[in-house]
Amino acid sequence: MNVRERNGRFHTAAILAALALLLLALLPLNALARRYFLAHAAQQLLLVGWIPGLLLLADPLPRLWRRLPRAWRAAAWRFVRARRTRLGAWRWVVGPGAAYVGFTAVFWLWHDPALHRLLLRSDALWALEKGTLFGAALLYWWHVAAAAPRLHAPLPLLVRAGYALLGAGPIKLTGIVLLFGREGVYAYPGQLALPGLDVDAQGLGSMLVWLLGGVLFTA
Repeated sequence: MNVRERNGRFHTAAILAALALLLLALLPLNALARRYFLAHAAQQLLLVGWIPGLLLLADPLPRLWRRLPRAWRAAAWRFVRARRTRLGAWRWVVGPGAAYVGFTAVFWLWHDPALHRLLLRSDALWALEKGTLFGAALLYWWHVAAAAPRLHAPLPLLVRAGYALLGAGPIKLTGIVLLFGREGVYAYPGQLALPGLDVDAQGLGSMLVWLLGGVLFTA
């Protein structure tokens, strides 16, 4: 098996794994996440870490582009060329710095206690949370993976490694604040407890965020 075939198999496996995890996050785990903070924390970690990371490391757009009809590709190029002057502003809006700030802001926003209480009671906010978390994470991982479409020069490999480590910061900080902060910040209808461990449901979810938040961005 040559390098191209191995890369093709890796990309296919990564895309399939990302889709399987997305189904897990949005179907069986979604119902549990409305009842248990631990399940909600796991769902968030999937949406900001494993799913977008696997999807963009597979770099699927070039393969999809090659399979489009030639007329569609020509029309897409004409559309881009006609709006070339606007791309300069978009490059700044979706640049690495803006992507990281946006990712951090969105993740922290949905952990605000007042907004979190509304989130558990509103189907619209619940869907909005999933979409904004996943969208912000896709933009962040786009720079980590240097995936297509490339509007910027790819970050050097060591810089990308450091950029990936930075992504763990807001997640691990959230876990630490919730773990060592006051109890009962979030009022979920379901409660979980482990025998012999003096940790409430919020503590269990916070431990998951703290411990796995960094692993997702350094694996």
